[in-house]
Amino acid sequence: MPRPWRKPRLILSTCVYLSALFATANCTDALGGVEEAVSNRGALNSFLRSKLQDIIGASDPDVLRLKLGERMRSRRSIPQYMLDLYLAQHRFMNSDQPGDEIAIDHHQILTQQPVDTVRSYLHTQRHDEDLYGINRIRYQFNISTEDIADEERFLGAELRLFKPRLDDVDYTGEVQMIQVYDIVRPATRKNPDAILRLLDTKRVLGNTERDAWIGLDVVQAVQRWKTERNHGLYVQVFRESENTTEAVVSPYVLLKNFPGRVNETSWDNQQPILLTYHASKSDSKRLSLLRNKRAATRHHRRKSYNRQKEQCRRHSLYINFNDVGWNDWIVAPQGYNAYYCQGNCPFPIPEHLNGTNHAIVQTLVNSMRTGGNGVPKACCVPTELTPISMLYVDAYERVILKNYQDMVVHGCGCR
Repeated sequence: MPRPWRKPRLILSTCVYLSALFATANCTDALGGVEEAVSNRGALNSFLRSKLQDIIGASDPDVLRLKLGERMRSRRSIPQYMLDLYLAQHRFMNSDQPGDEIAIDHHQILTQQPVDTVRSYLHTQRHDEDLYGINRIRYQFNISTEDIADEERFLGAELRLFKPRLDDVDYTGEVQMIQVYDIVRPATRKNPDAILRLLDTKRVLGNTERDAWIGLDVVQAVQRWKTERNHGLYVQVFRESENTTEAVVSPYVLLKNFPGRVNETSWDNQQPILLTYHASKSDSKRLSLLRNKRAATRHHRRKSYNRQKEQCRRHSLYINFNDVGWNDWIVAPQGYNAYYCQGNCPFPIPEHLNGTNHAIVQTLVNSMRTGGNGVPKACCVPTELTPISMLYVDAYERVILKNYQDMVVHGCGCR
């Protein structure tokens, strides 16, 4: 089976290709029929599907799409945590104000690291889960060595446990301790003593105001699993006291789905989730820098809004994922505006069109038209591209949040 993370690369190559076609259609006669061809929806969909077949390597894209759709329908829900993470990332990337921050603290790793991929893993239930009692559990997450690929920088890993808001009558004020261990060697009949390595400890108070997620650092375990066997994680919750530790009757966090405590729908959204954070080795840009630059560009665009409409500028190019059958594996967004550049590059080139020295000289020679030199005007092309965040389900039903670079035309100029 082809590696599932390759599928969204289609979007990048296709949309950049379409943007390039629109951007250059007014610069050369050789592409004179591009706009007419791309405006034909049937031709466009056929082109996109052919690209899908080329990239994924499937013999029949429609069959592949159907299988993905069936798997999507078989899922009870998308983890609410990943939806919240997508929305927070989307707000952050589209913020105009340099001082804006993501409001929810458990998303801050996205602002402190150049993260462009977050993979999520759900716990695989074990038959012996109930033997551990209410305050202990062994989690098994199916992370393969391919999930920590050499072409990416592995930045971190967290186990997230949901802590629901308590009713006033249930809040006792006690402090609970959560510990997570890497199971280096599980207990067996021959070796009844398991080998555990403590990874992280969190001190947790009850909260009557709002729900929350508790994050535990498990990066050392995930790094070990790349070369050694993955036996899972062991988590225990106990009451903090002066002289001893005692098992708690009711942990603040949801470790497992006990009948009567959490309904099935709520458990789908609140069950433990393991997240891994990655970044491309070829891109180390921070989103905060991107956001500040975007705010400055928008301010400039407001100033130049009333300039001549026929000059080089940005035009709408909305990509609807439903139209090309991608909505069965893309959770969000439903589509996005890729934009394209089109318009005249007059002489002299106005300052707001960001013309290069070469473009200025080329336009000057074109305006002289001496001896029928045939030198064309400078072209109206993208000068600044920005990313989008995408939440999707891969072939193994893992929900992934990824930032795709150079997906949106943010600025146009003459080149």
